Amino acid sequence: MTGAVRRRNHTKGRRVMKPLVFFGDFFALLSKTTTLQPSYSQIMRKFSLLLGTLGGALAGYILSNERLRKQMASAPNAEAMAKLLGQQLTKDGRKVAKEVKGFVESEDVQNNLKKAKAFASQKLGSAQKELKKYAKKGYREAKKYATGMISR
Repeated sequence: MTGAVRRRNHTKGRRVMKPLVFFGDFFALLSKTTTLQPSYSQIMRKFSLLLGTLGGALAGYILSNERLRKQMASAPNAEAMAKLLGQQLTKDGRKVAKEVKGFVESEDVQNNLKKAKAFASQKLGSAQKELKKYAKKGYREAKKYATGMISR
């Protein structure tokens, strides 16, 4: 039943499943259910959770890097500690970016991307064929209905 809305067909008295055609129906449903704006306390709770998460991640990073801990311990003031932390984060960020780039450019990932593209284009082709089939069927039904209405 995903992607469908249950509606009552009043002409025959039975339920008919009609697919959601437009995203507007979905967004209209969302707007009806989410009319209340979040309160200040809800926003602050989320902000607090975000800060706590970032703080925990930063603490884990510092605790796992022994060389950085020693350098920060020998720093003369908080500004020097922040500068050391920034330099280390920059250096490690470059390393991570280099590794991610190598991973993405690897042969296995590229082969999987080719397979995913082929699969997506295949599914798109079959969906287009189905859509054309239903459009033709709808055209025939509409034509049959229109000629029936004219002949009356």
